[in-house]
Amino acid sequence: MESEFEMIDLGLMKFFLGIEVQQYESGNFISQSKYASEVLKRFNISNCKAAPTPVITSLKLSKDDDGSTADRTLFKRIVGILMYLTSKRPDIMYGVLV
Repeated sequence: MESEFEMIDLGLMKFFLGIEVQQYESGNFISQSKYASEVLKRFNISNCKAAPTPVITSLKLSKDDDGSTADRTLFKRIVGILMYLTSKRPDIMYGVLV
């Protein structure tokens, strides 16, 4: 490829699309902890409590007729970010969708 295209060696990959990559001789390690921290800061929930499970299993949702209208754009943005975050973690995706 170097004969056809001008290329520059940037070294080992460290971050790619929100994924932190650590490369070792024994194998590679990927993490999204930095991306998840940035998401928490972005939506001002960085001081939230950790939970042992991704969802509350006994929670019953109900319609709130008297409540205020939610911001649809913000809701779609949050859902999209969470879908991207969980797409690399099938264990979390399964727990949320079931």
